[in-house]
Amino acid sequence: MPEAGLIIRQSKWKLGWYTLFAGAMVVYILKDIYEERSTFTIILGIIFLALFCYFLNGLIKRKPEIILTREGISLRDAGFFTWDMIASFSTDDGGDDSSNMKLVLYFSEFADKEIYIQSLEVDKEELITLILSYKGNAGLLYSGHK
Repeated sequence: MPEAGLIIRQSKWKLGWYTLFAGAMVVYILKDIYEERSTFTIILGIIFLALFCYFLNGLIKRKPEIILTREGISLRDAGFFTWDMIASFSTDDGGDDSSNMKLVLYFSEFADKEIYIQSLEVDKEELITLILSYKGNAGLLYSGHK
């Protein structure tokens, strides 16, 4: 039997690389601003500075994206759903590479919910295994990968 609850967050590794890249671009552009003060360079610097702050904030806070419990699943932007509310679930890569990998929850009474899972600290196969182990006796089915 799985533990009482499992919190799945965004991957520290991926957030760290995004933060490092944005920070490196800020430093590179700041060097450019001193040499050539063009409006484009200043705007680009502001954009990369905002991205750096956004990724750094995400790296520090790392809010839970998915919380699995024996009662149900909680999604960061969609709320809590009991296992009985969910008819089935699948994974979808949008027909291309894994850069847009989604977990799709199908409900019997209302619209489907999607959450992007390519940046989580667990991979697709591990997430499927965890969901199936936490659902218990609920009639939740994994309908495969699209």
